[in-house]
Amino acid sequence: MKIAVCDDRGSIHGVFAETRYVALYDYAQDEFDSATKRLLDVSMLDGGAALAARLRDEGADAVLVGEMDEAERAWLLSAGIVPVTGYTGPSDMAADLFVAGMLPLKPDAGFGGCTGGCSGCAGGCGSMAGCGSGCGCMN
Repeated sequence: MKIAVCDDRGSIHGVFAETRYVALYDYAQDEFDSATKRLLDVSMLDGGAALAARLRDEGADAVLVGEMDEAERAWLLSAGIVPVTGYTGPSDMAADLFVAGMLPLKPDAGFGGCTGGCSGCAGGCGSMAGCGSGCGCMN
């Protein structure tokens, strides 16, 4: 299984289309001890569709990222890649938890929401579309 994590200095990046690096984890026989990791520089790609195509070409089975819009989700699904959104934290741990089936998934997390708490919005609540007084975060 190959897990792609949109990466920002070792933590999950917040926005799919703004991703500059992807940590690609290859788990032989889906075991943690066998995982290899490569860091891909995707900063030269132009937008979410190009990133989805690159991940398809790399053989990714799933991608972990803070958030994405519906078009990006559709591009990934059409490429046979499972989009996983709404999680923040260390990339290495997230990939291992996903393979183990223990990643705390938030199926309603998408683009522009505070479903992941204040860390789900760049700079806290109110700084992105959809984040405001109703998001439940303390400013």
